[in-house]
Amino acid sequence: NNKLNEGSTEVDYGPEFEECRIKMRRGFWAVVFLAAVSLVFAFVQNISQGLTSVLSSALFIDGAVIALFALGVYRKSRASITIIFVYYLVSKILSYYLTGTINGIVLVVLLLLFLGQATYSTYRYHSLKKHYEPDYKPTNKLTWWVATPFYVIFGDWR
Repeated sequence: NNKLNEGSTEVDYGPEFEECRIKMRRGFWAVVFLAAVSLVFAFVQNISQGLTSVLSSALFIDGAVIALFALGVYRKSRASITIIFVYYLVSKILSYYLTGTINGIVLVVLLLLFLGQATYSTYRYHSLKKHYEPDYKPTNKLTWWVATPFYVIFGDWR
């Protein structure tokens, strides 16, 4: 089932591979959403003071950096999705610590779920590629140390 078809160069990775791709796509759109929200708030809060104020605001810089990481997530970068997930999680923890509340808790939980699943799925995706394509790029040791907690938390325990 998961072997090269005769006369074909396409590999059948199975349903788990497609499930990883779906979750990675959801994670990408979650990151795009985070970037868009930051950029919209930057414009709304600062446009009355001029375009220079918008472009130099912390929200605009935050949105621009998140948008750059979205490109990495789109390209299936393990580092990009891991950094965005940790960044978003830490920002919500700090927000709760400083204000004592989390606004939009349902949305926050949903985004954390999508980002967490995308993080796990990105590592799993690369693992499956390595399994079925032996000359696929290897995973370095630091990546494994970062990936292990995500596997434990978001792994599919069937």
